[in-house]
Amino acid sequence: MSEHPDWIDQLGGQTALVEGEGLELAGTVEVANGAVVVHCDEECGFPGDSRNVVVSVFTPRVYFRLSGTATAEGKEVYCAPDMAIERIERRRWPRARLDLPVTLCPLHGSDVDSVPGRTVDISVGGACVETLSPVDPRKANEVKVVIRLAGGADIECSCATIAVEETDDGWRYRLSFRDLDDDGTCRLQQLTAA
Repeated sequence: MSEHPDWIDQLGGQTALVEGEGLELAGTVEVANGAVVVHCDEECGFPGDSRNVVVSVFTPRVYFRLSGTATAEGKEVYCAPDMAIERIERRRWPRARLDLPVTLCPLHGSDVDSVPGRTVDISVGGACVETLSPVDPRKANEVKVVIRLAGGADIECSCATIAVEETDDGWRYRLSFRDLDDDGTCRLQQLTAA
């Protein structure tokens, strides 16, 4: 990471998703003396151990993927200095401001845990969704989203929750689609292009 100090400076204060074997955590990045630390929303679960992880950091224009070993203590994940870093342009798909009805369902929950909401914006890659009530925080890292389209057609796929923000009148979820099928991809391409 020391080869890209200009990139590292862009990571501070940004939302990150830490993934590894049996591990999926969301948090905020801090950069101190060239070292990257992710302050997670919950306990990391591998204190003192070294683990291979992928850290996805989402800035307004670019997505960074750091991969390699990390250690943890409490809610902090410490990225090794030799982690590989990849810079990916985020706007591969156009994002459209569309107000569509959606339902968020925890992947490991029941219908009772489902929360209705509306999209703020959406693309083939993901969506920003607002709800009046929260998804159970213990189950919010991975959700299924059902997007209701005109004519009774639904798009359904699993998502990673990139960020959750409590607002004055509800909650806002930033979601990254994971298993959008070809039909759903085609319909969202047409919808966002229009």
